[in-house]
Amino acid sequence: MLFYKNLLGHPARQLTEDHLEKQHWTRHKTSSQGEDIQPDVNIETEKTLSASKAYFRLWRYASPLDWLLRTVGVFAALGGGTAYPLMTIIFGSLVNDFNAIALGLESPSQFRHRVNHNTLWFVYLFVGKFGLLYIADFFFCFTATRIARRIRIQYLNKVIHQPISYFDRHTPGSIAASLSTDTNIIEVGLADKVVTVCQGVGMIISAFIIALTKSWKMTLVVGTSIPYIVITTMILGSIDSAFETKRREKYSEASKISEEALSSISTVTALGAKDKIVEMFSVPLLAASRLTIKIGPVQASMYGNMFFAMQSTYALALFYGNKLFSDGEIKDGGTVMV
Repeated sequence: MLFYKNLLGHPARQLTEDHLEKQHWTRHKTSSQGEDIQPDVNIETEKTLSASKAYFRLWRYASPLDWLLRTVGVFAALGGGTAYPLMTIIFGSLVNDFNAIALGLESPSQFRHRVNHNTLWFVYLFVGKFGLLYIADFFFCFTATRIARRIRIQYLNKVIHQPISYFDRHTPGSIAASLSTDTNIIEVGLADKVVTVCQGVGMIISAFIIALTKSWKMTLVVGTSIPYIVITTMILGSIDSAFETKRREKYSEASKISEEALSSISTVTALGAKDKIVEMFSVPLLAASRLTIKIGPVQASMYGNMFFAMQSTYALALFYGNKLFSDGEIKDGGTVMV
Protein backbone atom coordinates (compact mmCIF):
# COMPACT_ATOMS: atom_id res chain seq x y z
CA MET A 1 0.00 0.00 0.00
CA LEU A 2 2.95 2.33 0.58
CA PHE A 3 3.66 2.32 -3.14
CA TYR A 4 0.19 3.53 -3.99
CA LYS A 5 0.37 6.19 -1.31
CA ASN A 6 3.46 7.50 -3.12
CA LEU A 7 1.49 7.48 -6.37
CA LEU A 8 -1.03 9.75 -4.67
CA GLY A 9 1.73 12.18 -3.72
CA HIS A 10 2.99 11.29 -0.23
CA PRO A 11 6.77 11.83 -0.47
CA ALA A 12 9.07 10.00 1.87
CA ARG A 13 10.99 12.24 4.25
CA GLN A 14 14.65 11.58 4.93
CA LEU A 15 15.55 11.02 8.53
CA THR A 16 18.35 13.12 9.98
CA GLU A 17 20.56 11.97 12.79
CA ASP A 18 18.95 14.40 15.22
CA HIS A 19 15.53 13.10 14.23
CA LEU A 20 16.68 9.56 14.95
CA GLU A 21 18.04 10.50 18.33
CA LYS A 22 14.74 12.08 19.34
CA GLN A 23 12.72 9.01 18.40
CA HIS A 24 13.32 7.14 21.64
CA TRP A 25 11.10 4.97 23.75
CA THR A 26 9.79 6.13 27.09
CA ARG A 27 8.55 3.91 29.87
CA HIS A 28 5.58 4.68 32.05
CA LYS A 29 3.61 2.89 34.71
CA THR A 30 0.08 1.69 34.08
CA SER A 31 -2.49 1.01 36.74
CA SER A 32 -3.31 -2.55 35.72
CA GLN A 33 -0.04 -3.81 34.23
CA GLY A 34 3.64 -3.48 34.79
CA GLU A 35 5.85 -1.30 32.58
CA ASP A 36 4.63 -0.55 29.09
CA ILE A 37 6.78 0.97 26.35
CA GLN A 38 5.28 3.81 24.34
CA PRO A 39 6.84 6.01 21.67
CA ASP A 40 7.57 9.60 22.60
CA VAL A 41 4.92 11.95 21.18
CA ASN A 42 7.53 14.63 20.35
CA ILE A 43 9.38 12.59 17.77
CA GLU A 44 8.69 15.08 14.98
CA THR A 45 11.00 17.71 16.47
CA GLU A 46 14.01 18.16 14.21
CA LYS A 47 17.06 20.38 14.32
CA THR A 48 18.75 21.79 11.24
CA LEU A 49 22.54 22.18 11.27
CA SER A 50 24.66 24.27 8.95
CA ALA A 51 26.91 22.44 6.49
CA SER A 52 30.10 23.24 8.41
CA LYS A 53 28.65 22.21 11.79
CA ALA A 54 27.25 19.01 10.32
CA TYR A 55 30.63 18.16 8.77
CA PHE A 56 32.70 18.74 11.90
CA ARG A 57 30.09 16.88 13.95
CA LEU A 58 31.15 13.75 12.07
CA TRP A 59 34.57 14.04 13.68
CA ARG A 60 33.11 13.17 17.06
CA TYR A 61 33.08 9.54 15.90
CA ALA A 62 36.89 9.60 15.66
CA SER A 63 38.91 7.83 18.35
CA PRO A 64 42.10 9.31 19.89
CA LEU A 65 44.14 7.17 17.48
CA ASP A 66 42.15 8.59 14.56
CA TRP A 67 42.80 12.15 15.75
CA LEU A 68 46.55 11.43 16.03
CA LEU A 69 46.77 9.88 12.56
CA ARG A 70 44.70 12.64 10.98
CA THR A 71 46.90 15.31 12.60
CA VAL A 72 50.00 13.65 11.15
CA GLY A 73 48.18 13.42 7.82
CA VAL A 74 47.39 17.16 7.86
CA PHE A 75 51.06 18.11 8.29
CA ALA A 76 52.10 15.57 5.64
CA ALA A 77 49.56 17.01 3.16
CA LEU A 78 50.71 20.56 3.93
CA GLY A 79 54.30 19.50 3.29
CA GLY A 80 53.33 17.77 0.05
CA GLY A 81 51.65 20.97 -1.15
CA THR A 82 54.91 22.92 -0.98
CA ALA A 83 56.49 20.87 -3.79
CA TYR A 84 55.27 22.99 -6.71
CA PRO A 85 56.28 26.38 -5.23
CA LEU A 86 59.70 24.95 -4.37
CA MET A 87 59.95 23.58 -7.90
CA THR A 88 59.78 27.15 -9.27
CA ILE A 89 63.00 28.00 -7.39
CA ILE A 90 64.81 25.12 -9.10
CA PHE A 91 63.27 26.02 -12.44
CA GLY A 92 64.37 29.64 -12.02
CA SER A 93 67.90 28.44 -11.34
CA LEU A 94 67.81 26.40 -14.56
CA VAL A 95 66.67 29.49 -16.49
CA ASN A 96 69.66 31.41 -15.12
CA ASP A 97 71.97 28.57 -16.15
CA PHE A 98 70.68 28.60 -19.72
CA ASN A 99 71.01 32.39 -19.86
CA ALA A 100 74.56 32.15 -18.55
CA ILE A 101 75.67 29.57 -21.12
CA ALA A 102 74.01 31.59 -23.90
CA LEU A 103 75.87 34.74 -22.85
CA GLY A 104 79.17 32.89 -22.44
CA LEU A 105 79.32 33.45 -18.69
CA GLU A 106 79.71 29.72 -17.95
CA SER A 107 81.81 27.02 -19.52
CA PRO A 108 80.08 23.91 -20.90
CA SER A 109 81.41 21.77 -18.02
CA GLN A 110 80.07 24.23 -15.44
CA PHE A 111 76.72 24.31 -17.24
CA ARG A 112 76.42 20.51 -17.26
CA HIS A 113 77.36 20.34 -13.59
CA ARG A 114 74.74 22.89 -12.56
CA VAL A 115 72.04 21.27 -14.74
CA ASN A 116 72.79 17.85 -13.22
CA HIS A 117 72.69 19.40 -9.75
CA ASN A 118 69.29 21.01 -10.34
CA THR A 119 67.95 17.83 -11.93
CA LEU A 120 68.79 15.89 -8.80
CA TRP A 121 66.94 18.50 -6.76
CA PHE A 122 63.87 17.85 -8.93
CA VAL A 123 64.12 14.13 -8.17
CA TYR A 124 64.58 14.65 -4.42
CA LEU A 125 61.70 17.14 -4.30
CA PHE A 126 59.14 14.92 -5.95
CA VAL A 127 60.26 11.78 -4.13
CA GLY A 128 59.58 13.72 -0.93
CA LYS A 129 56.21 14.87 -2.31
CA PHE A 130 55.28 11.28 -3.15
CA GLY A 131 56.19 10.08 0.34
CA LEU A 132 54.34 12.85 2.16
CA LEU A 133 51.16 12.54 0.09
CA TYR A 134 51.23 8.74 0.37
CA ILE A 135 51.34 9.04 4.16
CA ALA A 136 48.57 11.66 4.15
CA ASP A 137 46.29 9.64 1.85
CA PHE A 138 46.86 6.43 3.77
CA PHE A 139 46.18 7.95 7.19
CA PHE A 140 43.08 9.85 6.07
CA CYS A 141 41.60 6.91 4.16
CA PHE A 142 42.34 4.55 7.05
CA THR A 143 40.72 6.80 9.66
CA ALA A 144 37.79 7.72 7.36
CA THR A 145 36.97 4.02 6.98
CA ARG A 146 36.99 3.57 10.75
CA ILE A 147 34.78 6.65 11.30
CA ALA A 148 32.33 5.60 8.57
CA ARG A 149 32.06 2.14 10.13
CA ARG A 150 31.07 3.65 13.49
CA ILE A 151 28.51 5.91 11.78
CA ARG A 152 26.97 2.92 9.98
CA ILE A 153 26.69 0.98 13.22
CA GLN A 154 25.03 3.84 15.10
CA TYR A 155 22.74 4.65 12.17
CA LEU A 156 21.53 1.06 11.98
CA ASN A 157 21.17 0.88 15.75
CA LYS A 158 18.97 3.98 15.75
CA VAL A 159 16.87 2.77 12.83
CA ILE A 160 16.04 -0.66 14.22
CA HIS A 161 14.74 0.96 17.42
CA GLN A 162 12.16 3.08 15.57
CA PRO A 163 8.41 2.40 15.87
CA ILE A 164 6.56 0.71 13.01
CA SER A 165 5.03 4.03 11.99
CA TYR A 166 8.47 5.25 10.96
CA PHE A 167 8.90 2.43 8.44
CA ASP A 168 5.42 3.11 7.08
CA ARG A 169 6.54 6.63 6.15
CA HIS A 170 9.61 5.49 4.18
CA THR A 171 9.94 3.63 0.89
CA PRO A 172 11.23 0.05 1.04
CA GLY A 173 14.97 -0.03 0.59
CA SER A 174 15.45 3.72 1.08
CA ILE A 175 17.00 3.16 4.51
CA ALA A 176 19.43 0.56 3.17
CA ALA A 177 20.30 2.79 0.22
CA SER A 178 20.90 5.73 2.55
CA LEU A 179 23.01 3.57 4.86
CA SER A 180 25.21 2.56 1.94
CA THR A 181 25.30 5.64 -0.30
CA ASP A 182 25.36 8.43 2.28
CA THR A 183 28.05 6.82 4.41
CA ASN A 184 30.19 6.29 1.31
CA ILE A 185 29.89 10.01 0.55
CA ILE A 186 30.83 10.77 4.16
CA GLU A 187 33.87 8.51 3.86
CA VAL A 188 35.07 10.30 0.72
CA GLY A 189 34.51 13.68 2.40
CA LEU A 190 36.59 12.62 5.38
CA ALA A 191 39.44 11.18 3.30
CA ASP A 192 40.50 12.37 -0.17
CA LYS A 193 38.83 15.77 -0.02
CA VAL A 194 40.61 16.73 3.21
CA VAL A 195 43.99 15.78 1.71
CA THR A 196 43.26 17.91 -1.36
CA VAL A 197 42.28 20.92 0.76
CA CYS A 198 45.36 20.66 3.01
CA GLN A 199 47.62 20.24 -0.01
CA GLY A 200 46.11 23.37 -1.59
CA VAL A 201 46.54 25.38 1.62
CA GLY A 202 50.19 24.34 1.89
CA MET A 203 50.79 25.26 -1.75
CA ILE A 204 49.20 28.72 -1.40
CA ILE A 205 51.05 29.63 1.80
CA SER A 206 54.45 28.48 0.55
CA ALA A 207 53.89 30.14 -2.85
CA PHE A 208 53.22 33.53 -1.28
CA ILE A 209 56.20 33.21 1.06
CA ILE A 210 58.56 32.37 -1.81
CA ALA A 211 57.13 35.04 -4.11
CA LEU A 212 57.29 37.79 -1.49
CA THR A 213 60.85 36.79 -0.65
CA LYS A 214 61.98 36.96 -4.29
CA SER A 215 60.19 40.19 -5.30
CA TRP A 216 57.45 41.74 -3.19
CA LYS A 217 56.64 44.37 -5.84
CA MET A 218 56.01 41.83 -8.55
CA THR A 219 54.01 39.66 -6.14
CA LEU A 220 51.67 42.53 -5.28
CA VAL A 221 51.10 43.43 -8.94
CA VAL A 222 50.50 39.86 -10.11
CA GLY A 223 48.37 39.14 -7.02
CA THR A 224 45.75 41.64 -8.17
CA SER A 225 44.24 38.90 -10.34
CA ILE A 226 43.51 36.67 -7.36
CA PRO A 227 40.39 38.56 -6.10
CA TYR A 228 38.93 38.45 -9.61
CA ILE A 229 39.51 34.70 -9.91
CA VAL A 230 38.10 33.99 -6.45
CA ILE A 231 34.98 36.14 -6.82
CA THR A 232 34.02 34.94 -10.30
CA THR A 233 34.71 31.30 -9.43
CA MET A 234 32.62 31.56 -6.26
CA ILE A 235 29.67 33.12 -8.11
CA LEU A 236 29.72 30.65 -10.99
CA GLY A 237 30.47 27.76 -8.64
CA SER A 238 27.47 28.55 -6.44
CA ILE A 239 25.21 28.61 -9.50
CA ASP A 240 26.64 25.29 -10.68
CA SER A 241 26.22 23.78 -7.21
CA ALA A 242 22.57 24.87 -7.04
CA PHE A 243 21.81 23.25 -10.41
CA GLU A 244 23.72 20.11 -9.42
CA THR A 245 21.78 19.79 -6.15
CA LYS A 246 18.45 20.06 -7.95
CA ARG A 247 19.59 17.49 -10.52
CA ARG A 248 20.56 15.00 -7.81
CA GLU A 249 17.15 15.47 -6.19
CA LYS A 250 15.43 14.66 -9.48
CA TYR A 251 17.56 11.55 -10.00
CA SER A 252 16.82 10.46 -6.44
CA GLU A 253 13.10 10.94 -7.04
CA ALA A 254 13.27 8.84 -10.21
CA SER A 255 15.26 6.16 -8.39
CA LYS A 256 12.60 5.87 -5.69
CA ILE A 257 9.85 5.51 -8.28
CA SER A 258 11.72 2.74 -10.12
CA GLU A 259 12.56 0.98 -6.86
CA GLU A 260 8.92 1.01 -5.79
CA ALA A 261 7.75 -0.24 -9.17
CA LEU A 262 10.29 -3.06 -9.41
CA SER A 263 9.58 -4.23 -5.86
CA SER A 264 5.86 -4.48 -6.71
CA ILE A 265 6.18 -5.44 -10.38
CA SER A 266 3.59 -8.22 -10.21
CA THR A 267 0.99 -5.89 -8.72
CA VAL A 268 1.80 -3.15 -11.24
CA THR A 269 1.40 -5.61 -14.12
CA ALA A 270 -1.84 -7.03 -12.74
CA LEU A 271 -3.39 -3.56 -12.41
CA GLY A 272 -2.12 -2.42 -15.81
CA ALA A 273 -0.27 0.55 -14.30
CA LYS A 274 2.87 0.19 -16.45
CA ASP A 275 2.17 3.25 -18.58
CA LYS A 276 1.41 5.31 -15.48
CA ILE A 277 4.70 4.24 -13.87
CA VAL A 278 6.70 5.04 -17.01
CA GLU A 279 5.07 8.46 -17.17
CA MET A 280 5.86 9.14 -13.52
CA PHE A 281 9.44 7.94 -14.01
CA SER A 282 10.01 10.15 -17.07
CA VAL A 283 8.91 13.38 -15.33
CA PRO A 284 11.93 13.73 -12.96
CA LEU A 285 14.30 12.46 -15.66
CA LEU A 286 13.10 15.13 -18.06
CA ALA A 287 13.57 17.77 -15.37
CA ALA A 288 17.09 16.45 -14.68
CA SER A 289 18.00 16.60 -18.39
CA ARG A 290 16.87 20.23 -18.55
CA LEU A 291 19.04 21.04 -15.55
CA THR A 292 22.01 19.29 -17.20
CA ILE A 293 21.64 21.50 -20.26
CA LYS A 294 21.76 24.55 -17.99
CA ILE A 295 24.83 23.25 -16.13
CA GLY A 296 26.95 23.03 -19.30
CA PRO A 297 27.25 26.78 -20.05
CA VAL A 298 27.84 27.54 -16.36
CA GLN A 299 30.74 25.10 -16.10
CA ALA A 300 32.16 26.29 -19.42
CA SER A 301 32.05 29.88 -18.18
CA MET A 302 33.65 28.93 -14.87
CA TYR A 303 36.62 27.02 -16.30
CA GLY A 304 37.02 29.31 -19.29
CA ASN A 305 37.13 32.36 -17.04
CA MET A 306 39.61 30.65 -14.73
CA PHE A 307 42.09 29.80 -17.49
CA PHE A 308 41.64 33.22 -19.08
CA ALA A 309 42.58 34.84 -15.76
CA MET A 310 45.59 32.53 -15.35
CA GLN A 311 46.97 33.23 -18.82
CA SER A 312 46.37 36.95 -18.35
CA THR A 313 48.31 36.75 -15.08
CA TYR A 314 51.25 35.11 -16.87
CA ALA A 315 51.25 37.93 -19.44
CA LEU A 316 51.15 40.56 -16.68
CA ALA A 317 54.01 38.81 -14.84
CA LEU A 318 56.23 38.76 -17.93
CA PHE A 319 55.45 42.38 -18.77
CA TYR A 320 56.03 43.77 -15.27
CA GLY A 321 58.96 41.43 -14.63
CA ASN A 322 60.68 42.72 -17.74
CA LYS A 323 60.12 46.28 -16.52
CA LEU A 324 61.62 45.53 -13.11
CA PHE A 325 64.57 43.77 -14.74
CA SER A 326 65.17 46.78 -17.01
CA ASP A 327 65.05 49.10 -13.99
CA GLY A 328 67.57 46.92 -12.14
CA GLU A 329 65.14 45.93 -9.35
CA ILE A 330 65.33 42.24 -10.37
CA LYS A 331 68.77 40.80 -10.90
CA ASP A 332 67.99 37.93 -13.31
CA GLY A 333 65.31 36.22 -15.38
CA GLY A 334 65.08 33.31 -12.96
CA THR A 335 63.44 35.58 -10.40
CA VAL A 336 60.76 36.51 -12.96
CA MET A 337 60.05 32.83 -13.60
CA VAL A 338 59.77 32.12 -9.87
